[in-house]
Amino acid sequence: MPSVVEDTLRVTNDPNASIGKISDIISQDMSLATRVLRLANSGYYAIPGGATSIERAVTVLGIDNVAQLVYTAAVFSHYDLASREPFSIREFWKHSLGVAMASETIARELGLKDPSLIFLSGLIHDIGKLVHFQLAKEEFMGICEYAKTERITVLESENALGHPGHDALGYELVRQWRMPLMIKEAVLHHHDITALTATTSTLAYPQHVGVVHLANLIVHSLKFGSSGHEIVRNPSVEVVKRVLGNDRVLVHLIKSVKRTLEKVEPVLGAMLPAET
Repeated sequence: MPSVVEDTLRVTNDPNASIGKISDIISQDMSLATRVLRLANSGYYAIPGGATSIERAVTVLGIDNVAQLVYTAAVFSHYDLASREPFSIREFWKHSLGVAMASETIARELGLKDPSLIFLSGLIHDIGKLVHFQLAKEEFMGICEYAKTERITVLESENALGHPGHDALGYELVRQWRMPLMIKEAVLHHHDITALTATTSTLAYPQHVGVVHLANLIVHSLKFGSSGHEIVRNPSVEVVKRVLGNDRVLVHLIKSVKRTLEKVEPVLGAMLPAET
């Protein structure tokens, strides 16, 4: 990851951070700054009159929102569209961005702190799949093919075929990226029902990880993008109650997430080249 991401994370968590300071940090990486401005001027954010500078974007959108733009621009810079079925990079990023925005939507509805970190947690929750794809493309394609044939998830396919889980691979990557603990936990435990429902949690951020877990399942259920499998799993009632307080809130949150996802296409269009 570009060093500007680590610097942005640090400044975002600094209550004394100024618009000028974060603008200066982002502007040090011109390529990334250009991507951030492209995102800021997409239809999703709709800045009145547009933004021709990072400072203008921060002034209008706020530090948290611009931090999310930095994360999105940095992560998307690593994509490779030269993929094919059963694993489409374009559909993978659509799913990942959907989970990021769904995670943030749920976090804000619950009044949780650090929505920008929760957004980033959702954005890279499945980054381990890209690790496997880059290191052993045909092997990972086989995992996805097996998942679709057997109507199971990618994680279940990884386990059945004796391959490392994408949760563990992703954790190793974000550990090397020196990401905050919340993000490390979300990447490693977003499928870990035991950790999410334990009476005495071993996680430092169980509710935040639970939000990413639920966001992931909701985005799958809405068929928004694809992360390598087609099967849809319903969340357990126990996890829903632990994360949301009661299961009646879930229907409302699904509706909120669906409205959010309807606005994602402009962001994808700003980051991914048009399909040919």
